[in-house]
Amino acid sequence: MNAYEFYCEYQAIKLHFNSSYNYLTYNGKTKTTRESFDKRKDKYFFHKLARKYKDEEVVSFLVANFVHSNDTWTKNLLEEESGDVYRNWKKVTESMSESFKNDVINLLPDKSPNTFNNLFLVQEGSHPALLTAFLQKDVTIETMVILNKMLGFLDKWDKCIDDDILYPKISMKIRKYSDFLSVNVPKYKLIIKSLLSEQNTI
Repeated sequence: MNAYEFYCEYQAIKLHFNSSYNYLTYNGKTKTTRESFDKRKDKYFFHKLARKYKDEEVVSFLVANFVHSNDTWTKNLLEEESGDVYRNWKKVTESMSESFKNDVINLLPDKSPNTFNNLFLVQEGSHPALLTAFLQKDVTIETMVILNKMLGFLDKWDKCIDDDILYPKISMKIRKYSDFLSVNVPKYKLIIKSLLSEQNTI
């Protein structure tokens, strides 16, 4: 992948996470042109990035960093922190079922179906327990995506959570990231059922 192609991927992923544009719908195509790239003062960084990452790594590297921070600038992508973010992302996604299981265990110390259901409850003036756990970094965003693919709780949260500053950004990021995360929903339902009592809650 050359510098311009890397730039095109960067622009498409950035648009995906920060607007109504959908990378998958448009197959990563944007209105980006070679002329606009050549005029950029930071094109030097894209040359370095294109040499640093393999073609098959580029989208994952960019997704990992935009999930980590929407304010991902070109220069930041060359810093060691961005490489660390990508490596940590790979560790989580490559063992996602184990990470998910650990998150659920931490969320459900009593392994109670009622406790599980209460994670999603919206009470006036407060965040749901699951959202609070996520904000405290006790739950990965991958677990949030998986649970939403299973239960679709974001639709209700969007209507009921009285927070128009922090929550909308979180909801959007979970939804946007969901497009890039392949989830075997039946598999994760079985994981939860195995951690709960025999009562069928899902």
